[in-house]
Amino acid sequence: MTNKNVNFELVPDVDSGQTDVALGRGTSFVRKESLNGVFGEKTAREYGPFAMDAAKWFERQKRAAQISNELRALGNPLYDVPKTFISHGHVREQFIDGVRADKYAGDKTDFIPAVANFINDMSELRPAYFRRNYTVPGVLLHSVAELDKELDTIRKFNVVSDENLQLIRDVYEFLRDMPENNMFVFGHNDLHPGNVLIDPETGRLSVIDFELAGYRSMAYTLYVNMRAGSSFWDYVNNLKRTKNSGLKWNYDARVADLYRFLDRVLSKIENVSLYDKDMSARVLKSINDLCNPVFRKKFGSLKLKYQGSLVKNEMSLVPMSHYER
Repeated sequence: MTNKNVNFELVPDVDSGQTDVALGRGTSFVRKESLNGVFGEKTAREYGPFAMDAAKWFERQKRAAQISNELRALGNPLYDVPKTFISHGHVREQFIDGVRADKYAGDKTDFIPAVANFINDMSELRPAYFRRNYTVPGVLLHSVAELDKELDTIRKFNVVSDENLQLIRDVYEFLRDMPENNMFVFGHNDLHPGNVLIDPETGRLSVIDFELAGYRSMAYTLYVNMRAGSSFWDYVNNLKRTKNSGLKWNYDARVADLYRFLDRVLSKIENVSLYDKDMSARVLKSINDLCNPVFRKKFGSLKLKYQGSLVKNEMSLVPMSHYER
């Protein structure tokens, strides 16, 4: 029986376009082909950057099929992964009869063991490794230099104090340098409710769509791709691992608060150009409100906790002692 106090929620998906289409469905399989391969260039152009040529799409599907079939071979009884067959430029994927996880009417805590085992099994398909990461997952800005440009843009309004502008920069650098952001783990990377299906009659869980599977930073899974509290990650940490036996998923709710803070601040900065001068001033003033003493205190305690563990250069490997504490 699963502990009902385990905090767990899949992050709703955002409509990011479509790169393939189901041409037909039999009683047991769905057939998919590339948009370019089916409808031609005109339709593909309508999908803008999300469209890809048929050859590239097919290579991506072959890779996704290989990963999903590797996972099926593990034979974990707690979840299902559809069989996938690749041939002659199209994909045949086993049809899964189920509802999206967010539409499931039953108790969602019942499938926590299945999701936890799925994440653990995905991470075990490949060894985790360290790589210096200069970006923060879930943030469109790809460097501190890009952030500085945004901060310089709003500095001219003379609304947000220099102290608070520095705080925003410090939060970005902290999240960038966290050990979890510089440890790369193999995963599904698109675990939203539309890709997690529940059979309403049996409660059986299935995971589909492995197109984005690969290496991402641990921080991406912990704080961007999922909303799950420390109790959920404690559950994952208690599962058996062999390739990555020393790896721990260290979730901290205060770090999650930093992600929310940065997301709210950057969304306000991004929209300032859409407003008139008075509205812009009100929006920017709300950034000062976010940089309140309570938030500063939480951030200060986090910096003390991670003192000595932050990754500052290519040579500073993430100490395994960090994961074992």
